[in-house]
Amino acid sequence: MSSRLGRPSFGQRPALLDDKIWRAWGILTQARVMGTEEIMQLLSHLRLGVNLGRMDLVDIRTLNELFLITQPAHLQRLTGCAMDQATRREARARLIRQRLGAH
Repeated sequence: MSSRLGRPSFGQRPALLDDKIWRAWGILTQARVMGTEEIMQLLSHLRLGVNLGRMDLVDIRTLNELFLITQPAHLQRLTGCAMDQATRREARARLIRQRLGAH
């Protein structure tokens, strides 16, 4: 058991780990609005999946790039214009979908 509230750990329940990884993929490839904190968490789940050999639809290099370019200042520099938070959230989701090959 995991020390956190007696819940099983991912190692004891591989389906939980796979669900976390593939749920992150689904959100990242379909969402239309995303905040920085949410992106960081979801990209971390994908990175874990890639490192453990449980996900092969994206490589570590792409994930590392996304960690960087989805930050507010990098995103604004990449797009070449100042954006308010709502516009950044939309641009961030669009960029993620493009880089991950989703529509």
